Amino acid sequence: VLACTIRQGDVAGKIKTDIAALGAQNEVDRVSYFITGPLPVGKRHDLIAEALTNHRIKLEIWDCNAISDHLKEHDLFYLAVTFLHLSSNLTPAPPHSDASLPEWYIEDRQRWRGRSTPAATLGDLVDLRRPLRHATIHVEARADLPDWLAEARALLGENPTGTLLAQTRYEIAIATLRGMSTLRPVDDLVRSYFTDVIGSTDDLGLLEDAVYMVEYGYGAYLRTVTDITRAELDGWQAALQEKVERLLAADPYPNAEASLLAVAARLALHQDYPRDRMPGPGELVPFTEAAARVLAAIEAGEPLQISMNGASLVDVDKGMAALKRLLQHLPNAPLFPVKNIADYFDLLAPRLVDHQSYEPVRDELDAAVERIEGEAARGDRAQSRALNFHGSGRLLDALNEIHEAKINWWHGDTIEGGVIMSLLASRVYSELGLPIAAKQYALSAAVAARNSNDPDLGASIARGFVLTASYEHQAGMWLSATQTFRIGLLAQHHYADESTNTERFTYVQDMLVDQAFILRAARTVRPEYLPPIE
Repeated sequence: VLACTIRQGDVAGKIKTDIAALGAQNEVDRVSYFITGPLPVGKRHDLIAEALTNHRIKLEIWDCNAISDHLKEHDLFYLAVTFLHLSSNLTPAPPHSDASLPEWYIEDRQRWRGRSTPAATLGDLVDLRRPLRHATIHVEARADLPDWLAEARALLGENPTGTLLAQTRYEIAIATLRGMSTLRPVDDLVRSYFTDVIGSTDDLGLLEDAVYMVEYGYGAYLRTVTDITRAELDGWQAALQEKVERLLAADPYPNAEASLLAVAARLALHQDYPRDRMPGPGELVPFTEAAARVLAAIEAGEPLQISMNGASLVDVDKGMAALKRLLQHLPNAPLFPVKNIADYFDLLAPRLVDHQSYEPVRDELDAAVERIEGEAARGDRAQSRALNFHGSGRLLDALNEIHEAKINWWHGDTIEGGVIMSLLASRVYSELGLPIAAKQYALSAAVAARNSNDPDLGASIARGFVLTASYEHQAGMWLSATQTFRIGLLAQHHYADESTNTERFTYVQDMLVDQAFILRAARTVRPEYLPPIE
């Protein structure tokens, strides 16, 4: 039982009376009692002993001193920030033992603590997301979670828009639910998220995130850790289905169509939770045996050993039809990441195995994954050879291996390697004195990174444009280089964290030097070009 009083006089007498009343019921074995004033330690111990001796009740007394002492702990200070509106800058330092934390995490934490400005760009969010997610799912870093959430909320305070706003809300909501086991503090943020994603964006990456958010929302609802209603969740799911169908009807490009079909499959193969009753206070709806066993295993800290046989899915026929159509489009959609949907299919295999399309879909997904993994392995070997050739000055041999690696990595699941190889190819072409070829591959890297919908590749977009400008300068296309460099700087500001750190981003510093020469030359011999250049 939780009990509290705001009485200032004879608090001990009030506690004794309440404990006696609870003890008479013979149904209470533990009481946590909160009081607003201080209570001497000796008196507190006497009350605890009396409750246990006379009423067999384990009594805990939380006076103002005990509460404040606990709120000063690093892993609980977020409560003072959230409910008492204290500044997150007052958060005490975490325990000194960092032995279980990875080195990259400790470095990121130190760097973010040393920042003098709040996060404000997509690049900042990408940089923040990695330690935020690590603190969310790893207990040894959980004490830092309030700090990372405060950084994310500071980004919201910079009034972001579009993709940045949606992704920031997504990260805050998921981290709050998974790290603090409740969605209630961010219920309104989740509502705003769906209003914007459903109403105003066609970004495929955001639509995929929204499907995950719906799934998390249902989980929070069934665990009664949110005030979001079942009607709201059903409405968001239906709106997402309608939006995906509308976008598919608009005849999108192959890679976009493949991504939309994967989203459609996930929505159709989402678990169909019961609609016959709502959860009561503290009650879990017995929606399926499988889900109940998942929650029990999580609470017990045991490995998950479940069967999906008892799960009911929204529309198996529709989901399998979307997968079949997706597989038909795979040859024309090389940038679609097939492994994610293949893993999801494997998870649902016990529920899908009796469907007439199960075997052909399974076989084609397996073949697609095996093809990508085999080609990726060949790409790894080609990359190793390319780097060795380049280090030895054998540029043509390096170029052959670079193209071999790039071709084998030109898939959605391995596109990061393809982008890196394209950038390396541009460098080799530049070293060979072929700046137009170098420009082509730098631009192709930027476009591939942009079309991947992977925020982690955002910095490659900026790098591709800035390197394109440097190759245009190398080719004597100085006015084009100036215009492209402007675009590159805008991309650098948007996609890169610490975007003005020229020690980290040396390609920006190199082009700044080139731009200074362009300005100097124009001022000296072509002053009429100065206004557009400036």
